[in-house]
Amino acid sequence: NAETNGATIYSGGIFGRIYRTHVNGLYYIGSESNQDSINSLGHEDPATAFCGGIIGYVKNNNNTGTAISIENTKIENAKVYIGATVTNRVDSQPDVYIGGIIGSTFNDAQAGTVTINNAKVLNTQVLAEGNEHVMIFVGGVMGNTCWAGTANINNAYVVGCTIESHLYVSMNVPDDPRINSCAAGIMGRTTATSNIRYCAVIDTNIIATYNNTFNNDTAVVAASGIHGERDGTPTVNITNCYSNATIKSTYKTTTENRNGNCFGISDSSLNGTVSNS
Repeated sequence: NAETNGATIYSGGIFGRIYRTHVNGLYYIGSESNQDSINSLGHEDPATAFCGGIIGYVKNNNNTGTAISIENTKIENAKVYIGATVTNRVDSQPDVYIGGIIGSTFNDAQAGTVTINNAKVLNTQVLAEGNEHVMIFVGGVMGNTCWAGTANINNAYVVGCTIESHLYVSMNVPDDPRINSCAAGIMGRTTATSNIRYCAVIDTNIIATYNNTFNNDTAVVAASGIHGERDGTPTVNITNCYSNATIKSTYKTTTENRNGNCFGISDSSLNGTVSNS
């Protein structure tokens, strides 16, 4: 478990954070009778929080660019959970990233590359809950990739899982378009070039909700079978991927009660290609 008031949180089933490190053959196998859990909690001002079933945060920081790989990982019979409450808005953009394998990757150079090969997420719940002013991004394999370079996910399988993002608002938080509740079968969000190839999400529930009992402020709420939100103008390519996930998104305020956005493969602003998926 990781718990903090403020600052940045890194939590993972094996590593909280790694830097320019190749990884091969990491497994987190829980009990079949009692669900083992990886928990992360932030109170008041978690500027950013990362949680992964295997690794919370992967950083590739090199001005000349380098390639790192995360190979042959698996999580099974587990719960990966992150919760965050932000009421004081000390940070203008508190955000939460959680994934079945990795919470988020970070490339600091355009030439940098992070590649995830042969990842399996089996019979696992990946769950994020935010209270008040929070941005939430949940992915069955990876919650987010950001800033620069390229992220590749190849041969990843999410089977028999639940992928959930829930955002609750009950007090006067100023209307902010950066309030998000997004969940996706493979990758929750990207701000960098991303390639998702030969991945499948099978017999899995993907759920994103927003429940504001105070007013009618707006939020981005979306659930997607493979890829979620694209921030900015990065290119996202999805090749030979499959999802039969059950997708549900709900949006509720004091004046509205309706479905949120649901996408079978990815959101509508892909700016890339979808082939054989």
